[in-house]
Amino acid sequence: MAFLLSRFFTLFALLFSLFSSSLFAQEPSRNFVFKGGPEGGTVHHLANGLSTVLTQNMREVSFFYEPSKGDSVGSKANIKHISLKEADFGIAYSGDLYLAIQNDKEIPAKNVHALAYLFGSPVHLVVRADSSIKSVFDLAGKKVGVGPTGGGPSIVAERFFKSIGLWEKITPVGCNYKRMAQVMASGELDAVWVFAGHPHPSVMETAKAIPIRILPLDEAATQGDLAYEHPYYIPVTIPANTYPGVSYEVNTFQDSALWVAGAHVEEAVVYEALRQVFAPTNLAFLHSLTPAAKSVSDTAPLTGIITTIHKGAGRYWGEKGLDTNFANGHFTGSF
Repeated sequence: MAFLLSRFFTLFALLFSLFSSSLFAQEPSRNFVFKGGPEGGTVHHLANGLSTVLTQNMREVSFFYEPSKGDSVGSKANIKHISLKEADFGIAYSGDLYLAIQNDKEIPAKNVHALAYLFGSPVHLVVRADSSIKSVFDLAGKKVGVGPTGGGPSIVAERFFKSIGLWEKITPVGCNYKRMAQVMASGELDAVWVFAGHPHPSVMETAKAIPIRILPLDEAATQGDLAYEHPYYIPVTIPANTYPGVSYEVNTFQDSALWVAGAHVEEAVVYEALRQVFAPTNLAFLHSLTPAAKSVSDTAPLTGIITTIHKGAGRYWGEKGLDTNFANGHFTGSF
């Protein structure tokens, strides 16, 4: 009996040793940092939603969401964090990524790769309905609100107006979109340039307060060098009746918000992340977060991408029958 008990405890100890060894030898849960935007904005809601979906659906990994704060705000900051491996995933504008790669001196931006198109930020050029301004060229000698001084909208405005030779002929004015209805109703500004997803709250509030028109920009964009100097801008149409009183389609252009990841993130992880996010149930959840998120779909997931696509994304979209070989600058103008 003593011999049998001794054998039993020896076997038990051996099994426990093997079990505990295999348990502690397992790779610990992977943690990925997902960078978003300022709290309350579209990018914040969508990035938070994406990281939530991935954490809930991907085994043995978790995603820690970091909203933008302080000096670390927005698309450009996200690209920097990912390129320096301080973050793994994030949301960035196609234009910011393209320019960061072209001016790759301080950070290795070429190591930030695109996964999918999320939503667009089209330009709304808004004037009062009773204004004599019928086309963008009628803005010569006028005051144009170009959004917060030094912000993304003002940069895009300068690029566009310079491309058509109008920048020196207008008076650009920094403005807060929250005061848009007030400054237009008072005549303080002749037009306001809004660079954001639609329907935009400030444009909606202005349209409810006073009759407005939104000027088309597609034809003007073809008359300059915008498409060749800035190939990440692409034509887009704001649907009719998006805003009260604007019963017609508005042909304009947009930059594209992209889901991006570092080249250091494994191909298998990116592939599985895409598979989970584009599952119908998870897409429905994302669409519920913010109006702009409704454009997240597998219908045109490579819209606006003109830089390197991550290997995991290339495999995922390739299996869906999409051509991912157009990246790395093989582009001759978007209009």
